[in-house]
Amino acid sequence: MLTWPEAEIYCSEVEGGHLVSIKNARESKYIEGRLRMLRYYFGFSKLWIGASDLYNEGSFNWTDGKPVAYQRWVRGEPSGGRRGREEDCAVMTADPHWARWKDEYCLHHLPFICKVKVCKRRADIGFIVDSSASVRINGFRKSKEFIKNVLRRFKISSEGTHVGLIRFSTQATKIFGFEQYFSQSEVEDAIDKMRYRRGGTSTEKALNMARNDLFLEKPEGTSRPNIPRFVVLLTDGMSLDPKVTIKEAELLKQKGVFITVVAIGRSVNRRELINIASSPRNVITVASFAYLKRIVLITKQKVCEGKEAAREGLVALPNPSLGARFRYPIPEEKE
Repeated sequence: MLTWPEAEIYCSEVEGGHLVSIKNARESKYIEGRLRMLRYYFGFSKLWIGASDLYNEGSFNWTDGKPVAYQRWVRGEPSGGRRGREEDCAVMTADPHWARWKDEYCLHHLPFICKVKVCKRRADIGFIVDSSASVRINGFRKSKEFIKNVLRRFKISSEGTHVGLIRFSTQATKIFGFEQYFSQSEVEDAIDKMRYRRGGTSTEKALNMARNDLFLEKPEGTSRPNIPRFVVLLTDGMSLDPKVTIKEAELLKQKGVFITVVAIGRSVNRRELINIASSPRNVITVASFAYLKRIVLITKQKVCEGKEAAREGLVALPNPSLGARFRYPIPEEKE
């Protein structure tokens, strides 16, 4: 739990969004559902939302700079200014005023929800995850959580983003292809079931499998023609055969696949990774698996933008420090 200013900093700098703004009854109902879950599992009676009058007493605005047009204040609220109290930040409350708002002292520590951007582009995204001995089972688990967190920022559907997954160590294994799962929950379940298989770092075999199997076009394969293609490669070490690995990466890029490399730890060969990635800017490095959660946003941006601008929607992500795993897209407005 964080104070209101800390929560907004977290949403902005870590998630790339803002404290949740509520623009209509449908969004209010959605956030109420998350609050009910927090109430049931953790006993919380309120959570921060992104409205405040910190900069203009009595005039509430959202943290994205837009005025608070849709409002659901408890009767008599906001009351801080009238009562001479420093209550400048808004909360959504639980019982007895479900989904109604109050103003609160901004330095209270409360749960919160971030509203972040989701990539809505149609794309085939393949994740290639290192399962070699140096990764160890704990690092492998963190890799799986990282992949799920990145994918929560994409719109997975039969017509939208398709996802494939390859695990590699001494050998490479396709866990699932692009035509297997078309919902966030199905993809996450399949990732959770992927087991750790220790061995060497045969990155070249994984890239070869991506080229000859995962990104094989229909009707022989499952990759869609004329759809942007991306690979995110996670590895913590130098490949067993760097020369062949770089060659396989070049062949994969010749098929129009845009490669981003996530390098973990100090055992990686940066020169090799630069040659694997589609550009030096698409090599993302972290000191350890524990830091993967800090690069979710930048990884999403690298994939979503690619060479083109991204089209984006919204999703609400609650504070992960609560241990709550309620992550669902905000229902979209009909165009």
